Amino acid sequence: HALKEFCDFVNIEYKSVLGHSKTCWLSLYPALTRLIEMFEGLKSYFLSIEKCPAMLKKFFENPLLLLLTIFLQTQFELFFNTIKSVETANLSIVEVKSHIDTLLLKTKSRNINNFMTIKETELLNNLRDESILTQNIHNNFRTIFFDTCSDYITEWTNPTLCKFNGVSWITLKNIEDDFSWKNISNTIQLIKNVIPNLTFNEAELFDEFTIIKTNLQKNQNIKSFNTLMKNRPMFLKQQISMKTFQI
Repeated sequence: HALKEFCDFVNIEYKSVLGHSKTCWLSLYPALTRLIEMFEGLKSYFLSIEKCPAMLKKFFENPLLLLLTIFLQTQFELFFNTIKSVETANLSIVEVKSHIDTLLLKTKSRNINNFMTIKETELLNNLRDESILTQNIHNNFRTIFFDTCSDYITEWTNPTLCKFNGVSWITLKNIEDDFSWKNISNTIQLIKNVIPNLTFNEAELFDEFTIIKTNLQKNQNIKSFNTLMKNRPMFLKQQISMKTFQI
């Protein structure tokens, strides 16, 4: 209650910081957002109390704290949104792979281009002017962070998702390059390897493929991406689930 009263005193809205277990570290975005919203109030409160826990005192006295917190919040927003997308009901394993590939691509791009928000840049410039932090040290920290994230995601997803490198056509996001009968045939073989007793009417599937391909080439009867999705080949409508492949 003392913390709530203090936050009210400094005109900062009180919010309960979300708790997260160690296994859900990628979903820390909401907690970090709330920490930033209340940062000045929390810092003043803990540094003003007589018996502030040593860990919290050291935490809030660190001049790099706000910069690092904003940096982490920016990155965790990306992870948080990816997790929400992946946890969508009835998502196919190929769509999961697409989300993970996009996450890795964005992470790599942020690292290579040294992306920073305006607020991060302002804080970094202030710390640099005060000789507290150099640009090189900050860049090294960011590189280590992004490399570690990429390695972690790759390590935990590759054993399963690498099996689906050749079936990205199912998402219909790169139709010109991926949507071919060869890729569809390879996908059928992959599914049969996992579920030997599953049968397909390959002739009917090929006919559906031909119709869709022809419509694409003529740009007829396809008014939107949603229209195309409704006309996906029949076996795609079965939604090859994550459970099917025992993830």
